[in-house]
Amino acid sequence: MLYFGNKSGSWEGGGVAFLDHRMDESIVTLGRRFLITEEQFREINLQEGPGWYNHIIDLGLVDGVPVKTFTHSTNFHENLPCGNYLKVVEEGLKETYPELSESEIASYLDTCIKA
Repeated sequence: MLYFGNKSGSWEGGGVAFLDHRMDESIVTLGRRFLITEEQFREINLQEGPGWYNHIIDLGLVDGVPVKTFTHSTNFHENLPCGNYLKVVEEGLKETYPELSESEIASYLDTCIKA
């Protein structure tokens, strides 16, 4: 499940998105995939901060291609995201899931914030 935690200086001290490492498979987490090389994956992980995103999760295969993400190995203390960060996440969800209404996206994010 998606949650917002830690404290980002780049986002007005608000929390940023993490995947709950406990991986409750009954809870759907919306996300976006990008087809990149292993080297690019490692570089993104370094840029995002290995102290923040120190745990790689293998999410299986899609069309024979490994799907991976990174998160933190323990859950950070939850922290509400700033409005600008939340808008970026909302826009990404709108682009990735055009079938979802604005109210469905808002409800999903509200669930993530209150979890």
